[in-house]
Amino acid sequence: MGVEGTAGKHVPPFQSRPDSRVSVFSSPSNHALPRPLKKNKERPWTVIRGVAYDLTEFIDKHPGGGHMVRQAIGRDATGLFESYHMRSDVTQAVLAKLPKLATLPIPAETGPFPNDSKIYMAIKERVQKEVLGGGKRSARGGMTGLILIDVALTLAVYTLYITTNQIWLGVLMGVVGAHIGMTLNHCANHGGLTKNPTINYIFGFANDFIGGSSLIWNYHHHISHHIYVNSIHRDQDVFSAMPFIRFDKRLPKSWFHVYQHVYMILLFPFLFSTVDGWWWWWGLLLQQKLTPPFF
Repeated sequence: MGVEGTAGKHVPPFQSRPDSRVSVFSSPSNHALPRPLKKNKERPWTVIRGVAYDLTEFIDKHPGGGHMVRQAIGRDATGLFESYHMRSDVTQAVLAKLPKLATLPIPAETGPFPNDSKIYMAIKERVQKEVLGGGKRSARGGMTGLILIDVALTLAVYTLYITTNQIWLGVLMGVVGAHIGMTLNHCANHGGLTKNPTINYIFGFANDFIGGSSLIWNYHHHISHHIYVNSIHRDQDVFSAMPFIRFDKRLPKSWFHVYQHVYMILLFPFLFSTVDGWWWWWGLLLQQKLTPPFF
């Protein structure tokens, strides 16, 4: 099995692995998700709309930075690809130039995918026309003022808290941390904070600065949420808080969920433990693999 290059060159075949479908994070229904390939073990590939592409030469040329496109390696990234790019005509032109694998290394997913949605395509068209001036302005960048304000405010609040150690500053520091998570962290890790991939990569560590993990956030948000939006089996934003907090009516309901609006604020400080699910952490403690009893 080889690769068909656009310039007629033949690219050496990749070496398949028996564990190429192993999950990169826990899933309550044991749906296996393919994980990124180990460096230098085989040629990096991704699957988009039933076609496998060789990304070897494109990684360092990706406008959003190589760290962004690496999240698509070793998996069907159709949902990730279509939910990230505003202009389908530009991205399709790029795909047409990429070398293709002769056969699929993993089964292609069937969708539905973002671009299959008429309302999604209509929204993208309106955003391009009404917000981005018909494609004249970039969807990335334009946040220099926000960055300066956030950095200055963060330094001021943290400095005051360290030097004065007052309770109200601790509360304010929590608000500032939440704001950093929703702005600098989110926009930077999405590659949209600035037009410079390196600056975005650096500001992506804002998540680590406020006590989180940019690495886990990227997989949780990009791979789990963006590819499998609202899936009760694969979108961790939906199922990871179960059984304590029920975010979707398709999930099993318990008697205490009618009070979750009261007690959920007390559980939010422990949200970090749900990244892989509380059952994963408990299983690690017991040295055995556990699966949730509610699925």
